Amino acid sequence: MKSFLRKLLNRFYYLAFDESPSNVRMQHDHQCAAIDVMARDLLSRPGAAEYLHVTNWQDEMGHAMVDPDTSDLGQLFDQFGSDKATLHNYHLIYGSILQGKRRDRIRLFEIGLGTNNLSIPSNMGISGKPGASLRAFRNWAPQADVFGADVDRGILFQEERIRTTFVDQTKIETLQKLRNEFGSDFDLIIDDGYHRPIAGFQTILACSDMLAPGGTLVVEDLEESDLALWQLFSWMCRDRLEMKFWRMRSQCVCVVNTLQ
Repeated sequence: MKSFLRKLLNRFYYLAFDESPSNVRMQHDHQCAAIDVMARDLLSRPGAAEYLHVTNWQDEMGHAMVDPDTSDLGQLFDQFGSDKATLHNYHLIYGSILQGKRRDRIRLFEIGLGTNNLSIPSNMGISGKPGASLRAFRNWAPQADVFGADVDRGILFQEERIRTTFVDQTKIETLQKLRNEFGSDFDLIIDDGYHRPIAGFQTILACSDMLAPGGTLVVEDLEESDLALWQLFSWMCRDRLEMKFWRMRSQCVCVVNTLQ
């Protein structure tokens, strides 16, 4: 019975999309294999392997003492319901980026507020708490101006020192409008949104010029299976952007700085 239903569903899929599911999967696998071939060739070039190295956080941060400000940020993430510290230990990255700036008038911007709408891709599940990390950053840095954006219009909000707006990372024109709405000179921009390479690439291309001198853009939650594609993108942008890859507790991040 299951075999019959599978064949029937495959037939309906073929009639609707003029392609069978098995062929779609095969094409996807072949595309991934082609990317891996290009990445291997790239990494074999002089200097490329070191430039595109993925650093394990334990090697650089695992035995270092966590300073009080970084520890406070991790506790605030947890308090407001963000998994940035408990699941991913991203607070170590952000504590390092913002070291010595906690009491400055810094500007922070995050794409992805943590929607709990299950119909939206890359949601946080029904127990997600939208705006958790924005509130953590706002409370951590008493003079910070915090901005956010999300594709889920139902979770946008305004609070003391927090402003949010709509963005769809698959449509670069909505990313380009962010500069007009929020300005530039951001000390930190975070992409915690759609979590697909196309979204991350477009966010970097559209938003990296919104950084202040010395500012940093971080793309969270890179999948291991996407790292080869990210390395190719990094090499393509190397004339104007410096990208470093970190393998954190559960997933990888890309840390982006503009070349002065």
